[in-house]
Amino acid sequence: MPWLSDVPINPMRRRGRDMLANPHITHGMVSQALPALDRERTLWRFDYQPGRAHLVALTQSRPSWAHVIEVAGWEGADGSDARVFDLEPLLAMVALGRMFAFKARLNPVYSTQDPQGNALKEKLRAAREERDGRVRGVKVPARTARFQTEWFLKQTKKWGFEIPLLAGSDVPDVILNQRQVIRFTKGRGSGPLVTLSTATFTGNLIVTDVGLFRSKIVEGIGRGKAYGCGLLTLGPPAGNMSS
Repeated sequence: MPWLSDVPINPMRRRGRDMLANPHITHGMVSQALPALDRERTLWRFDYQPGRAHLVALTQSRPSWAHVIEVAGWEGADGSDARVFDLEPLLAMVALGRMFAFKARLNPVYSTQDPQGNALKEKLRAAREERDGRVRGVKVPARTARFQTEWFLKQTKKWGFEIPLLAGSDVPDVILNQRQVIRFTKGRGSGPLVTLSTATFTGNLIVTDVGLFRSKIVEGIGRGKAYGCGLLTLGPPAGNMSS
């Protein structure tokens, strides 16, 4: 049974700042919310309000966030408690043609056989199949806002939804709210450097494949799921859409 959590994070506390700066640390804190025998794939991201951040996380078993609130929240203060919701009622609402507002922080990457730069060319050579010499594509980030939005719109069909048009126009009802390149290390500052390009999309969607869409809500979409990408959250439709 999937559970969706909303955990207030205090950016004025050292551990709160660590979590906001390093997805590897946050991934570890989310994993600690679950029993040791129930290790599972988790999804998470940060949403922001003035003076605070919210850790939004999806887990397959009911979590406990006491350890996060103790070191990175407002322990004992009003509004400091984590909120945990059963996701099954939302999944039961999914139906063919149904509209939802959505938010997703994603890692836009595409596959190419003609990457630029020596490092990527080395990856390309390493990806050659010894058996028949066929070259697999190399995953590289979509870097511009236009390219990231085009990438998103091309992916939605395989995620079980489509983006409607704004009423009276041919403009898709999606906004690229935030673009960020994150660099962090695994471990305690001595691990390998990881670079992650992220883009946060909001708008409205229409369900085109019920089973596929439900699976993507639970399993996440795209790459970078361990590091704050892939969580798709839903709400009532908003704004003007064409019918």
